[in-house]
Amino acid sequence: MPRRRRRRCSSPAASPLALEDNDILEDILLRLPPQPSSLTRAASVCDRWRRLVTGPDFLRRLRSIHREPPLLGVFMNYGGYPLFHSVLDPPDAIPPERFLLWRDEGDKWDLFGVRHGRVLIYNYTRHEFIVWDPATGDRRCVAIPQKLRDEKTGVCNGAVLCAGGGQGHVHGRDCHWSPFQVVLIGISSDERRAVACVYSSATGEWGNLSSAEIRYTGYMVSSSTLIGHSLYWFIQEVGILEFDLGRQILAIIESPRDVAGVRSDDIHIILAEDGGVGLAVTTPFIFDMWDRKISPDGICTWVLRKTVKLEEITGLSRDERGRAIIHGYDEDDDAIFLMTDMGCFVVHLQSMQFKNLGKRDFKITFVYQTCAYFPYRSFYSFRFTLDYQMAWNDCIRAFKEKSLILQEALNSANCRISLTTDTLTLNETTGYMCVTCHFIDNDWKVQKRVIKVFVVETPCDGVDIFNAVLKCIQDWNIEEKIFGITLINSAANYTMVDMLKCNLMHKKVLPAAGKLLHNRCAAHVINLIVNDALEFVDPIVGKIRESVKYIQSSQSRMQKFEEIMAISREDWPPFDSPTHWNSTYWLLEMGLEFKRAFNSLALQDANYTYAPSFEEWGRAVVVCRLLKAWYEATEAISWSSSRTSNLYFHAIWRIKLALDEETSEVDNDVRKVINDMKKKFNKYWKKSYISLSIPVVLDPRFKFMFIKFRFEQSYGADAGKWLKRVRKVLTGLFHEYSSQFDDSNVDSTQDGRLGSDQEADMEEDDPFADWYEHLSKNSRVTTELDRYLNDNPIRQSEGFDILKWWMVHSPVYPNLARIARDMLAMRMSTVPSKSAFSTKERTISDYHSRLTTETTEALICLKDWSQASGPHPSMWSITDFRDRDEFPIDSLCLY
Repeated sequence: MPRRRRRRCSSPAASPLALEDNDILEDILLRLPPQPSSLTRAASVCDRWRRLVTGPDFLRRLRSIHREPPLLGVFMNYGGYPLFHSVLDPPDAIPPERFLLWRDEGDKWDLFGVRHGRVLIYNYTRHEFIVWDPATGDRRCVAIPQKLRDEKTGVCNGAVLCAGGGQGHVHGRDCHWSPFQVVLIGISSDERRAVACVYSSATGEWGNLSSAEIRYTGYMVSSSTLIGHSLYWFIQEVGILEFDLGRQILAIIESPRDVAGVRSDDIHIILAEDGGVGLAVTTPFIFDMWDRKISPDGICTWVLRKTVKLEEITGLSRDERGRAIIHGYDEDDDAIFLMTDMGCFVVHLQSMQFKNLGKRDFKITFVYQTCAYFPYRSFYSFRFTLDYQMAWNDCIRAFKEKSLILQEALNSANCRISLTTDTLTLNETTGYMCVTCHFIDNDWKVQKRVIKVFVVETPCDGVDIFNAVLKCIQDWNIEEKIFGITLINSAANYTMVDMLKCNLMHKKVLPAAGKLLHNRCAAHVINLIVNDALEFVDPIVGKIRESVKYIQSSQSRMQKFEEIMAISREDWPPFDSPTHWNSTYWLLEMGLEFKRAFNSLALQDANYTYAPSFEEWGRAVVVCRLLKAWYEATEAISWSSSRTSNLYFHAIWRIKLALDEETSEVDNDVRKVINDMKKKFNKYWKKSYISLSIPVVLDPRFKFMFIKFRFEQSYGADAGKWLKRVRKVLTGLFHEYSSQFDDSNVDSTQDGRLGSDQEADMEEDDPFADWYEHLSKNSRVTTELDRYLNDNPIRQSEGFDILKWWMVHSPVYPNLARIARDMLAMRMSTVPSKSAFSTKERTISDYHSRLTTETTEALICLKDWSQASGPHPSMWSITDFRDRDEFPIDSLCLY
């Protein structure tokens, strides 16, 4: 019996110990082939390996080691849409859904080219190019030059290429974060002139036009070929169009006479044997390659380099392969894509070796499209597979699905809806407008949802905003549910809300004859008033700010200041933010507390010259008292998840009292500033006091007698006319709601009231009919509004919940409960509390400004929905969805 050979074994601890070292493990993993399955399999081993292979340092080293990115597949020009198909065999084959690009309904696209890891698409509908990086998900939109649109020059082709360079730069590997260029090719309206223009992402501008005379009667090949520093396109019956990238010159090159009449899908520009321009031509039986030669005298001729029978290339007879069509060219591998009835062949022109990619997924059966395949090379990392394309696809899918669910929830809610709009600045000419709906759901919980994000031009046009807002409420089917809309003060918004009011009033869907529709953003008004105050005390604030800097610039000064004040450094005045006035208020307030210390320091330190004067300190005291009232009011009116509109009146009233009570008999400048503030505030108050007062009437702790008490305090004998307007709108609103429902809302005393039986028995000739009619008219009748107002207000209690009170008392006051539900959902501010104190426009970062409108809308809406309070039985919350679908929704933040 032969002896079994003993296997030599290595040290059992050697391999595990080596793999415990991250540096050694990284060196091992970097030697993996750059195929899609390599890193995916490595990442699935354990969390430690996954963190390692998805790290930016690892991916950067991986690209530097392998240098040339592999060919992952081709993008097919499928009716203008870039449809990806992998050329790799399983398990490296990449599914098409990994590289999907969202297209708006109605947009007409055409795929022009793929080069250096970027895809170029032209949007005929919007007259713009789309430059898309499938690896990173980056998508840029580049509008064509206005001068071409004015001249009605038709865009017929283009090319994209990396503008990066320098030592060590490898195209396709290092292009994702490098600038790029887009070359536009157009044909004049008379078809006698070809034009070219270059866009640079580095400058964000188009260059000068270059043109060449042509006789355009043919069909432009749908892809370019980059040879050296020039781009080439083939035009049937015209020749070859050459664009020199360095000199920015457009020229026409004559093609060989032997290819005259050859169809455009049977010919393609390729790299010549000497590095110049060549042509690949197919006929029914043979495959020709032509090279363009230039003599020392500058004379150009075409030379037939090679002729090969198609049977030798494909191994198929004419009957088996059918017609052979050139569908694309790989510049990096010098290979063509040859489509036959038996499949797509990749033919390497130097060796004439070929590979059959098969029929499935490569055959375009509905139309023969020239150069329909565009090779795509990139390093396919496990990281961007999950973090970019899959997240984007899931995000758009989730947005559409949850929009339908939210729309159904809004339509089923038995309440009206209030809207707010907020503008996010994108650049000098464009911005985004967000429309948010506010309502109280069937469980009497305050709800807020962003329902629309659309692009607006800046400065905004009221008509355009009206059309967008109207389309929004119609798309969401809430046209008959609108109660009010809160807007910042602007001419465009006034135009928009006037048009919206006319539209909804014509359809008879607005309550209170539209008197409660338009609400002015109180936070915006306060910021305008605060700017006057801050401008007035800016010299004082500047001195306090410089004082803090002066003290903190030296250790000895800090010690001296601590001795004067006998405080720790933690209690020192804070630095303020110039763009947030609440921080300036805090600085001013703390500065007043340190007034004695600053004055003492000025006496002890001759170099300290920043102490405010006695007069300046006096001004600071007055302004600080006003800022305190505005600060507290802003905090109260800025919307949150649980705040209701009955709180706004008290906050605004405190501002009114502060302005009325603040007088200065000494300083005329202070008096002038306060008078200017009063004018702005009174203008807002006159337009908003009814919307502010009615929610307080609906607060059972105050009711109408509180409004009467406050108005009589402020207006004295003139209070009656103010109160009359509030009561008139409230009474009209009550009767309007009462007429829409069948609930009984009238109580009558039994004394002197005719019963229904008595009315039925009364005859027309009864001599006492006029007496009975008199009794009926003068019987004591009260509505539920009268009963509610006549009852004494309830006592104040800690933790009082007004929504809970109305929910409990809705059987007693059914119509008032409906009014309260709609009124209490109104907002007096268009921004959340975190942005209410900001004195600058809300902007979108340069990074996020490159997102498309649909992506921006999906991210903003999903982020808002994910943060919504819930879940509630009557209201969907995205919290449940987030637990089911695995993509990082919490990281999708636009601003």
